[in-house]
Amino acid sequence: MDDKKYLLLSLYDNDQEDQEDVLVDQNGDTNDDFTIKYIATDGWRGYYTAKSNSKDWQEVDSDWITSNWSDAGDNASDTVEEKLDQMAHKCESEGKQMAVIFLPTSNVFSTNYQVFIK
Repeated sequence: MDDKKYLLLSLYDNDQEDQEDVLVDQNGDTNDDFTIKYIATDGWRGYYTAKSNSKDWQEVDSDWITSNWSDAGDNASDTVEEKLDQMAHKCESEGKQMAVIFLPTSNVFSTNYQVFIK
């Protein structure tokens, strides 16, 4: 099974104001199946979101994750990890692939994630 977890890398060019956002898997390989977009919620806050470039990948879940703080509830890292593990086992039993994309937010205590299946 080729389940992958993706992280967003923002590549800056010191000579230009442009920023290139690239998804990289745990092996350091880039992925063109998804497009990343930054959503500004005000002048200094926002979050990234992923969109599939292929009709094969369908988004099935999205939420945010934080550490195991006492007030984290269902977004605590242990709880989210268990949820994602259950989803991965279900996908494996159904012969499907799963991609989990972790993306930054302006809140240093939380990370956005999206789950895609094909």
